[in-house]
Amino acid sequence: MRFGRWPATFAWIAALSVSAWVAADSFLLFAAPGNISATFRSSADPATAARKIVDSAPLAIETRTASGATTDSPAYALIGIATGFGSDRGFALLKPEGGSVIPATEGETLAPDTRLARIHADRVEIERSGITRTLHLEVPQSPGSSPPVATTTAKPDR
Repeated sequence: MRFGRWPATFAWIAALSVSAWVAADSFLLFAAPGNISATFRSSADPATAARKIVDSAPLAIETRTASGATTDSPAYALIGIATGFGSDRGFALLKPEGGSVIPATEGETLAPDTRLARIHADRVEIERSGITRTLHLEVPQSPGSSPPVATTTAKPDR
């Protein structure tokens, strides 16, 4: 009995350590969420990106025909802007007064005599019958602050 109880104690400690390791690994294997496989599909076309965003958002969407919208031109609220599509100017999400959110690209006709003239990082310019109107991106207002105001500038004839 030269070693005494040390070999048996060491064997028990090793067995308990291996058992704890196997139990922890099994727990993590069954408790972890499954593999998530997501495919990333990039789109450099602003119109396609705008349509995908509007389609995936819980917003009511207005479908426009190629001939344009209704005969009278409504007032618009700027809901969102996306820029950075290389040489393209991006798109804007506009909400006509009393209507649903629509995506629009630069130069697109929104209604008769109304088109989205330019898209900037924080505002868009809508041209209606030769008059350019600037809509700023709506930001959440704190209580007691005044709402954003659209500015109108006359565009000279060329």
